Amino acid sequence: MKILVALDAPMDNYPRLKAKISKYDLVIAADGAVRHLQALSLTPDIIVGDFDSFKSIPKEWKKVELIKYPKQKDVTDGELAINLAVEKGASEIDIIGLTGGYLDHTLANLELLKFIPKNIKVTSFSEDETVYRITGQRTIQAMAGDRLSILNLVGTPKIKTTGLKYNLDNSVLKSPTHGISNEAKGNKINVSISGEGMIMLIAYSRK
Repeated sequence: MKILVALDAPMDNYPRLKAKISKYDLVIAADGAVRHLQALSLTPDIIVGDFDSFKSIPKEWKKVELIKYPKQKDVTDGELAINLAVEKGASEIDIIGLTGGYLDHTLANLELLKFIPKNIKVTSFSEDETVYRITGQRTIQAMAGDRLSILNLVGTPKIKTTGLKYNLDNSVLKSPTHGISNEAKGNKINVSISGEGMIMLIAYSRK
């Protein structure tokens, strides 16, 4: 099951974002992310959160399931939405609104990627970048000259890449900035890791 999870980080260029997303079996919105779905002409199946960021939903959304939580809680609405996608049996999760806005929320949201089961394919889309979580092997479509970076999420696994200006050959990242500012050589990048761990590849959109 392919699920879209909409979080509430700031977004402005909706046409650009809409070009990145596809069709989904289920759409889950975290509270204030309702505004993003409205701008993208998408209807959620479920809205989850404490409902402090929106007052009402459109009349045509009357069949949308609402799952309300108290305002005082130990997790964000975004974490609740991602956890719900996992509970619903997602095999693939696309996320919008994961990054941007408050730095603490962005850092915490990226940390959440660690806790999604490894067998689920996870991608985060924003106007300016796409974040690919990699737990094994993954092929990524690109354009020659695209800028991208690779960072460790969990541990220091060995990383093998093809299709990059600076490829890694079963190498570990020697420092937090070792994988920063690489470049795609063509339209396909292959990335695989071995050993315990998890990485993320961040690809930047062309203006």
